[in-house]
Amino acid sequence: MRHYPRFVREVVCTSDTCYHDFYTCTPDYYSLVVLTTRHPRHGAETALPDQLRDDWIFNTVNVSVACMCMSRN
Repeated sequence: MRHYPRFVREVVCTSDTCYHDFYTCTPDYYSLVVLTTRHPRHGAETALPDQLRDDWIFNTVNVSVACMCMSRN
């Protein structure tokens, strides 16, 4: 296991357009902080409890959470 949480649900936009092709459908992202196994050359994550500090680091990933209809301008 390299990440925690191991699985995160993501939205996939099934079309490039919406509302009768008047708008563009684009994914909306949310930045999520996950734990990732620490590589030996990375420093320890001081914000973590002592039990986790040697093996894990924080990592930010962008997760698609919604599909937004945007103007085509």
